[in-house]
Amino acid sequence: MKVYLAAQVLSNSVANALEYCHAKVKDWENKDVTGTVKFLRIIDMLFDRMNSKNPFGKYLKSPLSVFNKEEIFKDFAIAEAYILSLGTREPTLEAANGEPQVKKMRTDSLIINGPRKQGFIGFLVNMATYKKMFELYIQTGYLKYLLTYKTSQDHVEHLFCAIRGSLGKNNNPSTREFTTSLKKILLGATHHSEFSNCVIQDDTAVVPLPANLEEAFVIKDLESNDEEEYWSKEYMDSLSTLSEYKSDVLVYIAGKVET
Repeated sequence: MKVYLAAQVLSNSVANALEYCHAKVKDWENKDVTGTVKFLRIIDMLFDRMNSKNPFGKYLKSPLSVFNKEEIFKDFAIAEAYILSLGTREPTLEAANGEPQVKKMRTDSLIINGPRKQGFIGFLVNMATYKKMFELYIQTGYLKYLLTYKTSQDHVEHLFCAIRGSLGKNNNPSTREFTTSLKKILLGATHHSEFSNCVIQDDTAVVPLPANLEEAFVIKDLESNDEEEYWSKEYMDSLSTLSEYKSDVLVYIAGKVET
């Protein structure tokens, strides 16, 4: 499971991209993206509210305290009502001639009652838990604020990853192996995998610095490759012919610059 990829998909950036495509991309005018955009924004808001790490965080990533209780609980109420209203239905299949197939449709049902309910019920349980934790710890004065990331399961996953790494990626350790590995972790002798949380995005290779004159000539020959010069020229030419889409993407990435 690639959690970081799921977090990138269920984000405001994807919602903004869908709204942009609906407004400016050809053949997207008749596509209804409002439901998907609303879903992405609410889930992204919940991710931020439940992953506050900095006591001085602002906006959606601020810690739960008496100062922003009303704001956070209001967001929770909106998200809870939205999740409880989500429903599922069978897709309408089309025959070869473009007409709908004759198929017995199942009655629409709430998603919290369907086979894929675990994630949505998890959000509901987490919101109810944070409300109760506020009453028990913050409202009574035991804590000044609550960093919601501290209650996530990431810490347990990191512990299990360190245990597996110290045992050579062994998922079924014996009692003695598990105890020994846990003792080493408690003493600070953790084992970090070389490829933990790293995924190769492309086949780009970094050319090392030349150690002698011969290697310098080899690198010079590589740099003067005709194919490299062709693609470099193509890239430079494309910069002067930016499409409206590329221009809008650059403005979105760069952000608003005030002079």
